[in-house]
Amino acid sequence: LEEAKQEPHIKDENGDITHNVISAKIPAGSYAGAKYTLGQMIGNSGFVSVKYNGSSFVAIPDDTGKLTFKVPAGILGQGQDYIFQGEDPADTFALTNFVNQVVSLDLTSPIITTGDYEVKTGDAVFLKLTASDYNATTLSYSITKGGEAAALPEGITYDPAANKFTGKTADVLPDAQLGDYTITIRAEDVFGNVSTKNITFTISQKPTTAPITKITQIANDAQGKAQLVIEGKAGARLKFYSEEEGDYTEIFIPGLSGSWIKADGTKQVAMSQADVKRFNGGKVYVTQQEADKFESDITDVVGDPIEDRAGSKVVWNGGAIVIDNVPPVPIQMVVPKAGTNVLKIANATANHSLPDVKDIDRIVLDLGDGIERNLVRLYDGTGQTTGVWKCNNDREFTETEEEVTVVVNPNTGETATRTVGVLNFVLAGDTKFTEFQVITATYYDYLGNGSPTVTTSVPKLPEPVAPYDVTAINGSQAYPDNTVIEGKADPGAVVSVTIDGQTYNANVNELGEFTLIIPKQDNDKVLTVTSKLNNYTADGTTTVQTDPNADPIVIPVGTDINSPIPENYVRIYFAPTNAGWLKYNPTFNTGDVIAFDVRIGTTWAEAVANGLAVPTATPDDAGYEFDKWTPALLSADTVLSDTTAQSYYFVASYKKAGQTIVITGEAPPSNTLATIFIVLGVMLVIMTVVLIIMRKKAEQDKK
Repeated sequence: LEEAKQEPHIKDENGDITHNVISAKIPAGSYAGAKYTLGQMIGNSGFVSVKYNGSSFVAIPDDTGKLTFKVPAGILGQGQDYIFQGEDPADTFALTNFVNQVVSLDLTSPIITTGDYEVKTGDAVFLKLTASDYNATTLSYSITKGGEAAALPEGITYDPAANKFTGKTADVLPDAQLGDYTITIRAEDVFGNVSTKNITFTISQKPTTAPITKITQIANDAQGKAQLVIEGKAGARLKFYSEEEGDYTEIFIPGLSGSWIKADGTKQVAMSQADVKRFNGGKVYVTQQEADKFESDITDVVGDPIEDRAGSKVVWNGGAIVIDNVPPVPIQMVVPKAGTNVLKIANATANHSLPDVKDIDRIVLDLGDGIERNLVRLYDGTGQTTGVWKCNNDREFTETEEEVTVVVNPNTGETATRTVGVLNFVLAGDTKFTEFQVITATYYDYLGNGSPTVTTSVPKLPEPVAPYDVTAINGSQAYPDNTVIEGKADPGAVVSVTIDGQTYNANVNELGEFTLIIPKQDNDKVLTVTSKLNNYTADGTTTVQTDPNADPIVIPVGTDINSPIPENYVRIYFAPTNAGWLKYNPTFNTGDVIAFDVRIGTTWAEAVANGLAVPTATPDDAGYEFDKWTPALLSADTVLSDTTAQSYYFVASYKKAGQTIVITGEAPPSNTLATIFIVLGVMLVIMTVVLIIMRKKAEQDKK
């Protein structure tokens, strides 16, 4: 025989086992006329047949050579070994026990090893149905809840090939879907041995982590990252979301997403400015998730943020925050002039707006020397600004309000004068700003957001223009003995002229005008006038000339001797007597008295140089010639001054042609008498002229 084995049980319509089945086969071509009996080898007894109601179980091969023994249930024993004995009815062959074809009977049901299972909503389900049986087992199940047929909640599926439940439920289930489900597992091996087992599948509602309660933005770190202090549940993990039109998208930030909240319920994170920009409008929604709990709900801000500028922080209640990463608007530096020591920082911008200077908490200045000067705003006990700033060298500066010139159009450089808030930063000690000195300023708010660095430089001081419209005048009435230089130059400049090594200076007034009084110079002399401003100089020239608008030194009067004598002048008369006539250009008639008006204070030489022409006196009698003026003409350095009559009188006298008058000794006897008469005649003429002049002068005074 061959292929001895146990076959599946025979069952009734209720699935109950009615017969156990054992089979074997005879090899093809073997003798098919034998009968075979099912039995056991028992000790010394040898082969003992299996009997039912006293009868053995005998089978003959069917057409396929198979032997089949159908034994009512309960006769064969679990784990017993059964063999076959063959008998030839024709007695050709002896009885044969086929001990090499043994069937060990399996009547044991599979043992179901799957136990009860618990899961929380939203968690992954993995429940595998298992049974211990070395023979192949078929598993099936049914589910009830509360004694009624039921299905597991949506999201949980069964894979019959793998005999397992997988998936997960929704995070939140209705109460009717929570609780215990009974899963009845049925296991059947290849022989039809069946077992069942009820297990409990429990679904409980998983709790949700409480929302984030508070987010505080504190001062940026040294790298400029926005720093947040998040308050929530100790041990919870963090997630970050951005919102747009009601939809929330998780923003994964390496190093921050999934980080744990500390035992004290806080977590400080530093978020780069690049990451801040990933959130719509800079608004960050934060959730947390504790172990064995669902992630907290996404919640919004509660109420208004609470600023604490003195503490460099702003508090947002709730689970969201709008990160303030907007730097303050740079305000203007009023460019200082070289040689000054004050930098004015004005509360005004180049686009006409007046920024909230209170948003600026710190100003970092660099004056081109690489040394940072930190100006920090000071606050009072209530957190309000005091208007006082403290420098890192412990000097303090106070905000004021001033009228300053600010740039109102950065494209054209147009400026305007406005009254604005001003912080005057004064250089330490005797330090002054210098030309081309570079100044930079960076403005920070109370959270450390920094503006772009603003750069300016001290401009080169303007060079002076060369003095212009310059005149150098002699003979002015105010300064008759000086040369007066007048002209225009830069207001505030100093002009100078150097004469014979001596320098004369004058300041240019606010109208750009100057006057220099120097010793009197010759007409037509070219003078160099130097203007000095901001240590730069510029030269101009002018030529000395007599003031064309000044009173002349000498006024020819001619024969109009009765005309009024001008104020500040004296009149000089020349009389030829009736015995002669005068000439200098033109020629006058016999006896005509002529005169010149000369400015008081003029020397005789200056008068002669400026038009005082001493005439020639010629006697009518050709036998005579001019002798002298009486009184004698004045010396060259004699200063003409006012006299009682405002006049000088000079009368001509004559002598006989060829006659020599001896001043000492006696005159020749033949001419003695004649000389006496001539002298007496001249004296009479002089007296007559003087009387006439005095009378005319008296008449003039009356007029």
